[in-house]
Amino acid sequence: MALSPGRYLLMSHKSFVWLCLLPLAVVTAAFFLLPMARLVVTGAGGPQGLAGYLAILTEPRYRATLINTVLLATATTMGSHWP
Repeated sequence: MALSPGRYLLMSHKSFVWLCLLPLAVVTAAFFLLPMARLVVTGAGGPQGLAGYLAILTEPRYRATLINTVLLATATTMGSHWP
């Protein structure tokens, strides 16, 4: 598409928003998703394989530890926001 002098090709609002979100997606993938994927691959390569992750939810001791960790993290986060 040839533009005549003095005319500009404008980007739609939707395209502009997606273009602005692209760096966020790249940084999120680079610093969160890729390390998490690496942890899953490393954990699944152990003697129990993926069953090790299932044990976290099925064995009472591991499940209790997971629940306590989530509760502690929630309480700490809430406590840090209130004076």
